[in-house]
Amino acid sequence: MKPRDTGRFQFRIIVVISFFLTLIAACIPGNEVGTDPTKLNNNLIISGQIVLADKKVSPLLPKCSKIIVQVLENSLADASVKILGEEAIPDAKSLPVNFQITVIQADFNNAFQPYLSARIEDTEGLLLFTNDTKPLILAEKLRIDIPMVTAVKDIKTPTMTMETPPPQATSDPGGMSTLLENSDLWRGIGRINLISTCTAALVDTGAGVNTPAYIFTNGHCVEWLANGAIINRKAEGEVVFNYFADTLDSQIAIPINQIVYSTMQGIDIAIIRLDASLAELAEQNIFPLPIAEAPLPIESQVRVVGAPSSGLDSGKAYLRQEVCQAYDRVDLLEFSWHFYDHYATTCKDIFGGSSGSPLLSTESNTIYGLINTTVEGSSACYLGVPCEITAGKVTVNEDTSYATPVDGLGACFSKDGLFSLSADCPLPPVSQLAFEGFSHSVSQPPLIWDVTLAGDLPYYRYKAGAAGLVNCRSNEGYSQPISLAKNSTITDAVPDEEGFYLLCVLAGNSALVNNSWQSFVYPTVAIAQIDTTPPQLEPQLDIFKSPDFIDISLVFFPPELSDYRYKFGPKDLISCANNDGYLQYRRIPITIERSEGPSRLCVIGFDNANNATQPLDTVFED
Repeated sequence: MKPRDTGRFQFRIIVVISFFLTLIAACIPGNEVGTDPTKLNNNLIISGQIVLADKKVSPLLPKCSKIIVQVLENSLADASVKILGEEAIPDAKSLPVNFQITVIQADFNNAFQPYLSARIEDTEGLLLFTNDTKPLILAEKLRIDIPMVTAVKDIKTPTMTMETPPPQATSDPGGMSTLLENSDLWRGIGRINLISTCTAALVDTGAGVNTPAYIFTNGHCVEWLANGAIINRKAEGEVVFNYFADTLDSQIAIPINQIVYSTMQGIDIAIIRLDASLAELAEQNIFPLPIAEAPLPIESQVRVVGAPSSGLDSGKAYLRQEVCQAYDRVDLLEFSWHFYDHYATTCKDIFGGSSGSPLLSTESNTIYGLINTTVEGSSACYLGVPCEITAGKVTVNEDTSYATPVDGLGACFSKDGLFSLSADCPLPPVSQLAFEGFSHSVSQPPLIWDVTLAGDLPYYRYKAGAAGLVNCRSNEGYSQPISLAKNSTITDAVPDEEGFYLLCVLAGNSALVNNSWQSFVYPTVAIAQIDTTPPQLEPQLDIFKSPDFIDISLVFFPPELSDYRYKFGPKDLISCANNDGYLQYRRIPITIERSEGPSRLCVIGFDNANNATQPLDTVFED
């Protein structure tokens, strides 16, 4: 994914491996005299808000996420689960999110053990984040911690097309970087507080000081987009300059005017205009950094300067620098994103909030890139585990951090210092076709693309193939122009062989391919994965024992453990090998009565592709 920010994508996001959501339910009054605002026509209204428990964590959610909040009842009689009430919140973009659930008062009062459950799914219903379901008790505030799991540590997911080198030793947090004190050199690098908390750098647009001030940061700090771009969006937030450990009383906060451009299509970049001019900032000794005109030579020594907001003691979470090596340019796959020509670096100290940290030449302090992702887990190509695409291979390169390139983006500013998507600006186009009804797809075979294209451009070309073999930036293999009006759906089969596959689309205004068509530099790309490998993690149990009962919660670790089925009963009457009798786990603890004697619990876990683990056989003797 990205380095976790505390300040989004966790976007360094990258840099914190787990976050927490807190579900706060409003109080449920008892039998007070007078009108009870939570009760209506014998119904009970349970309302509240899903918010972040840790404000340093990014509140952004993957595009088209759905939040489901339920009031559930666990039956002791047959281990079944009854839904007393629920609310589904579609297309949730960020937190906080309000919810309101209506429950029949009599059902709630008669429930043996009501629970409140919340989970977040993608457009295909695959689990992204969930909570450990908690009992719904009468209280003024009910807090439920929801671990947002982005990766499972120490779990490898081998595929036929992936090679994972053995992990190497890493240093202590912050051990490779240096805490900076007040310096004119770095005063133009600061912490941006937008929807998430990231690092941003003031840039020299080449038009003099009497021009608007712009900053660069990562696109994932603004919104998670696999394709397309945001332009000219008003935004509330600020960037804090002079962000050193020894300048706490003299930090300089500059309001954001608007997000003039943001994308994650091939490049992870946001360009933001501030409510100030470069001249006004220069009066406060805040100076811009030059934008590189050409790529950084390979095997170059680089400097990363950023303002991490998590993963370190609070006294160390100010501007820090690390000198490391940029040793390669690679294409990446991560979750639903496909990035081009990113700098692979040896930089280690990438934490939450480091996203957007400028990658600078040690010779000139010119900006060549922005740190945007790092390897911090083990579920290949999932959030927080970017994969490198090489000839015929998709590889996780441990202990590597990556930077999105920004060289050449000086051409995106006019002679008046204004941002402009001119023909010379090397950024993805705003005008392109969009994929409808398709998101990051992982499945067992068979699988078809089943993609519907939509947009204003009347013609398109496409091709598909295995990641590492198909080159979306090459004309070779693309179809002849197709009329969108006549055929807007691509239903080609995805090969059955395990691995990652790309669907590449270019669009244009005419049936004749010419310079007006979408450039090969930034094609529109969808990603699919064929996964036939069982989860490498066995089902995880959280067991609580009381004198009368044993409560077992099943712990989720997407994408490795995204669903469960279970059954239990008398030790000598239940066979885990027999597929009959398994029930869907509804995120309500399984309750075993001690009075019934020795019991056997059978649990099967499933990953995002519905591959199953072997049954976990657990016997409770007392």
